[in-house]
Amino acid sequence: MENLARDIRMRLEAQADRRYRSSIGRLVPTGIEIIGVPVPTIRKLARSFAQDHAGVTMADLVRLLDRAFAARCREEVLFATLLIAARRAELPFLPWEAVESWVGRIEDWEVCDQLATGVIGEIVAGDLARVDGLVRWARSPGRWRRRAAAAASTGLNRKGRRYAAEALRICEPLMTDDDRMVEKAVAWALRVASGSDGAAVARFLAEWKGRASPRLLRAGSKKLDAARRHALLGGG
Repeated sequence: MENLARDIRMRLEAQADRRYRSSIGRLVPTGIEIIGVPVPTIRKLARSFAQDHAGVTMADLVRLLDRAFAARCREEVLFATLLIAARRAELPFLPWEAVESWVGRIEDWEVCDQLATGVIGEIVAGDLARVDGLVRWARSPGRWRRRAAAAASTGLNRKGRRYAAEALRICEPLMTDDDRMVEKAVAWALRVASGSDGAAVARFLAEWKGRASPRLLRAGSKKLDAARRHALLGGG
């Protein structure tokens, strides 16, 4: 395991960009170490690593991500997350307690969204019984667990999936959340769900008019057709 971790670190450090490190630090405020490697580059490095280490198991990758979170390094966490996300056929067998642990260690929106969309959303889309777990996360006091719930729900309405009702169940406890990091993810989830069932999203938003913030209603309704959006917002 230590050899794998060292290999990952060497690959990342070889691609470090000081200017990018400064810019991503402004874009993604975080308390963890930033080496300075863009996500597209991390993605390429992860593919190359997977080819070079074809015998690595999902259990190995779980330990790598545990280690990366413990080390508190942006690129190492993203690298291991991408390796796990690439094993789509194995995601249903990923220990949910490991996922719960990782979400509890998130410190910024970038890691949150990569883990939520690449791993958690795929698991939940393949097992709708997990939706109840995301609804519980949506009621959590932890901001990143709440954001992860909303971000993961986007996976319910991508790649030909049409589970708008389930996504709206997850969004419901978050509709009056005053944390902007959470609100942005809820609006994102609503926009994605609109592509699956615009009528359901329009009805849902109409029910929340006067309770949810006007900003969320505007952002969440952007993918509705013009008639539905006008009915919801009027001239706003």
